[in-house]
Amino acid sequence: MEFMINQNEKRIMSLQKIKDAFSKGLTFEQFVEKTQNHIEQTDPSQLDDEGKHIYEYTTLNLRRMSRVLKTHPVEETLATKLKAISSKQHWMLITEGWCGDSAQSSPEFHKMSLLNKNIELRVVERDTFPEVMDLYLTNGKKSIPILVVFDEEWNQLFKWGARPAALQTRIDELIAANTPKEVWMEEIHLWYAKNRGQELYKELNSLML
Repeated sequence: MEFMINQNEKRIMSLQKIKDAFSKGLTFEQFVEKTQNHIEQTDPSQLDDEGKHIYEYTTLNLRRMSRVLKTHPVEETLATKLKAISSKQHWMLITEGWCGDSAQSSPEFHKMSLLNKNIELRVVERDTFPEVMDLYLTNGKKSIPILVVFDEEWNQLFKWGARPAALQTRIDELIAANTPKEVWMEEIHLWYAKNRGQELYKELNSLML
């Protein structure tokens, strides 16, 4: 009985962390604006090598997000499911502006959320809310982006992340073959550009009952 009570207390505490982070989270527009402002206010000449790398990658991510928002609509079957949601849902997107995978997937979730006013999407930044990130590790790693969807009563409906399974399988193959990281990192974004969100849409379709 004591174990059950402790587990229940742990669940309540975790949910409170999630709700608190969600309430302080950013809309997607605010997230993009914050990322853009950070780039504009940063002098790259004052950064060390790692800082310059993050700066350049984040700048590239802003262009990637803009492209994804403009290039294709949400797949029709998924769009129909999203439009049919009849009660409030909380969509928590754990990510950061420097994340390349996020630059490809986050705009897709934003487009989905625009299809139904019952969907409230909030970006919870990984490094600002580590206590929430720790609840959604992938194989023990703080992989992002992670999308967690809750119903109106904060019951978790499903979780997605951090990459489409087909892409992760391909990356695992490349790593197993000792492919240099810069090579498979480039292949990731070629894959996203060719796929145009279709694998992500397929996975969301299977998660939405």
